[in-house]
Amino acid sequence: METSRALEWTIKHHQIPLRVSGSLKAHYAPTTPLCLYAPGRVLDALSEYPDTKSRVAVVVWDSESSLGLEDHPSIDAEEVVLSRNPVTFASRLYRSLRDLDQQGWDLILFPQPPVGEEWDGVRDRLQRACFGSELSSNSHDSQ
Repeated sequence: METSRALEWTIKHHQIPLRVSGSLKAHYAPTTPLCLYAPGRVLDALSEYPDTKSRVAVVVWDSESSLGLEDHPSIDAEEVVLSRNPVTFASRLYRSLRDLDQQGWDLILFPQPPVGEEWDGVRDRLQRACFGSELSSNSHDSQ
């Protein structure tokens, strides 16, 4: 009990800001630029970043068909399929980001999570990851 009182006193009197992951604007973020795209707007998202799209990983929901990226020869893109189930998606989010980050992509595009309470945590984590990614911190705001 004495330890917790001493710690509380130290924090109050020295105004040490507590850093916990949930209170940080940026959470885990890949070094590869990360951007969220609105449903049906992946090509628009690609056009916003013309200098970084030589190799693009485009994450799609498992319920979507191909995005038609093969019709655009200037884009070397690969679709990466993830579950549209919020629990499954959340449990695989950081591993997916780390794996994609290590594969040498120039840009990673993730779909914006659907609206709804079950997606709030995922949406928050993705927004923080976008905020801390190289692209967002250099020149663009994530959406």
